[in-house]
Amino acid sequence: NAEYMGDVTHFPAFMFSPKLVSHWGTRWPEISQALTLPRFTIARPNAFHSFDDHLRRHYIMDPASILAAHTTNLVPGEKVLDMCAAPGGKSLILLEKLFACPDSHFQSSVAILNEVSSLRRLRLERVLRDYVPSVITSNMNLIRTTPYDSTKTCLHWPQTFDCVLLDAPCSGERWAVSNAKTLKNRNHSNTVLHNSLKQFALLSSAIRSVSNHGRVVYATCALSPEENDLVIHKLLERCAKKSLETGISVEVQDIDFQSVIAQATALARRCFPANVSALTQPNDLSLIAQEGDEQNCVKPTTAVHFQSILENITMLSERTRYGVLFVPHLSQDKNVGPMFIC
Repeated sequence: NAEYMGDVTHFPAFMFSPKLVSHWGTRWPEISQALTLPRFTIARPNAFHSFDDHLRRHYIMDPASILAAHTTNLVPGEKVLDMCAAPGGKSLILLEKLFACPDSHFQSSVAILNEVSSLRRLRLERVLRDYVPSVITSNMNLIRTTPYDSTKTCLHWPQTFDCVLLDAPCSGERWAVSNAKTLKNRNHSNTVLHNSLKQFALLSSAIRSVSNHGRVVYATCALSPEENDLVIHKLLERCAKKSLETGISVEVQDIDFQSVIAQATALARRCFPANVSALTQPNDLSLIAQEGDEQNCVKPTTAVHFQSILENITMLSERTRYGVLFVPHLSQDKNVGPMFIC
């Protein structure tokens, strides 16, 4: 543990919102220190690799992010919108859930991957080229990438989708502490306020983009309640006041992580060859090195191993008023998130 922690840089508490520091109280010193340490990640197997062995085999992700994508409960034949899709890790999972197994509803599945930033959209498109068969990405009836302002997606697709994933832009405390210049030059309190207003607008648009009985998964990588529970609370209050006018009724559902993990494991099970040693060839390791930081990355060797990692991570989730929050931890195999899911 001492070797893992190394020479940790301590960031003064005043750099963060006083409300954030106060909210976490005595836990804040440990959490803020964990934010400076390497995040625990998984080399998640790409289910499309069995279609085309020229595609990349692994995509490195935070396990909490994997759980967030699977919380959509997508099944083949459904229509999904990823409102803020870049860099593409969660989008890739959505596509696998819809298209990675032959199904009678294959041709009726639709995925819209929206990203307003041109630079981030280029990264998303690169992920699609590297991980998804061209026979799927070239079919615009199945997959489309779009450049719209996500606060206005409801104008482009009113009451259209079975599911909307909103991985909302947020304060991203882990990203902030990794960039001292960014952290030094910003007012965290103002950032949180700005983000919460934008997140409410995004979530309002998401609610109006789903069809009757549709579902929205809201996620952030923020620790501030103002960007998580309070955004949900504001939306519920607004919808309740205007339900007669809009006809929209919204309710929050508990996340069934047992079902979520079962879905993730079933998808991963298609990725592991009978010969487990095939996963440890040098070529695979080189691909992982190209895809991301593997300083604290684990590569599952079997579907059971993959499942056990997700189960262990799920035990770290902390229930909030409306959702669950994965909080960074000093232990090497628990340092995930932040990730809020509702």
